[in-house]
Amino acid sequence: MFLEVIKAIKGQFINYCYLIIDKKQKIAIAVDPVWDEKVFKQYLEFHDVRLAAILLTHHHLDHSSLSDQLARKHNVPVFMSKKEAEYYNFSCYGLLPLERDSDFTIGSTKVEFINTPGHTFGSLCYLINIPFVNQSWLFSGDTLFAEGCGVCIERGSSPEQLFDSLQKLKEICTESTKVYPGHSFGLDVGQAYKVVQDNNLYMSITDKSVFVQFRRKSDVKNAFNFV
Repeated sequence: MFLEVIKAIKGQFINYCYLIIDKKQKIAIAVDPVWDEKVFKQYLEFHDVRLAAILLTHHHLDHSSLSDQLARKHNVPVFMSKKEAEYYNFSCYGLLPLERDSDFTIGSTKVEFINTPGHTFGSLCYLINIPFVNQSWLFSGDTLFAEGCGVCIERGSSPEQLFDSLQKLKEICTESTKVYPGHSFGLDVGQAYKVVQDNNLYMSITDKSVFVQFRRKSDVKNAFNFV
């Protein structure tokens, strides 16, 4: 099993999407697919795999724009938080809402979903343990970046909940967990969690009131300076 990192660009938005490739099962799982369908088609054909599922971390268009199109074309399920879908009236072909923290299997790949609200009302992270190499991959959407965390500026967002979500990730991730967020502000995606923890100011804040105050006062003018 290995990972294809797809840098998807549209205007000011630079997103990182992912294809989890399982050669033995000849399937792929897409995480937050956006913008150009041709790119995903090329990767699927190159690896000679079929798309088996789509994982969405949250509803924002820059994380979900291709979900309906790909799901219809490949007739696959789309996973998202039930709270997220209902709160924002999100719908797409094949939508399978997820509720409590749990896990499910796609092919031979076990996927653990972790409710991490804060950036949006029902943001999710997905954790996949890689057999035989003592490693895991965390797909964190806009909940956790290598350099920070998601903004809390729209309906349904909550810095208080985001703090709790980041504390949850601290308990779940190991030092070697690779973190794959939806955006980068300078550091390459796929940093080990220890690197993220050591370099991310938000992860060093242990007092919720301080975190909330800092998150609310943070300058959001640079919130979309993606690279």
